[in-house]
This record gives sequence, structure tokens and C-alpha cells, in this order.
Amino acid sequence: MQTLKTYPNAIPLGYVDTNFGLYNASNIEANISTWAHWPSAVRPTGIFSDDVDNGNIPGSTAIMTQVAAFARSAGFTSKIVFNPGTIPLASAQKALFRCCGSRRCV
Repeated sequence: MQTLKTYPNAIPLGYVDTNFGLYNASNIEANISTWAHWPSAVRPTGIFSDDVDNGNIPGSTAIMTQVAAFARSAGFTSKIVFNPGTIPLASAQKALFRCCGSRRCV
């Protein structure tokens, strides 16, 4: 990881699973906290949230907004990635992109 962090085109990401919106924010934040406590030399600089709900579960975008804010406050400022695995519903797209700080899902 130390070597990877020296490359300007590499963004090391810590992986967290959201179980398609079934994990609550505190579960996801606990996983982010685990990454935050890694030694700085090997600590990722961003977070990759996998299996993000695509908008089918009411309130899931609010949870992901909270999770993104938590990740930023924990020092993960290079990239917050949400991977729904499918195209998000139109009603959820803007909210997901806005809270992960992107104009598109990565």
C-alpha cells in the first residue's frame, strides 16, 4: 500500500459493503472507522461503498449521505465511491451523485 500511495494516478480505497441498503448507517460507519484506524502509511485515502441501494429502499439515499459525510469527517477526502451494481433509479441518481461528490457513479 505504501508504494501504491506514491503513484499520482492511484487512489487507494477502503472497501465497505452496504448490503444493498440493508445495513444501517452505524454498521457502515463502523467499517469506515476500521479503515480510519489503519496506520497512515498504509491507510486508504478514500472509501468504496459496494452494493449501494439503487433507490428502491426508502431513506437509503439519506443514509448514504450520512455515510459519505462520516467518511469525509474520518479523513477520507480523495474519493467517495458508491457502487449500486445497477443503474440507480432516476429519483435516486442526483442524490447519490451529490452525496458522494461526483457527477456520475464510478
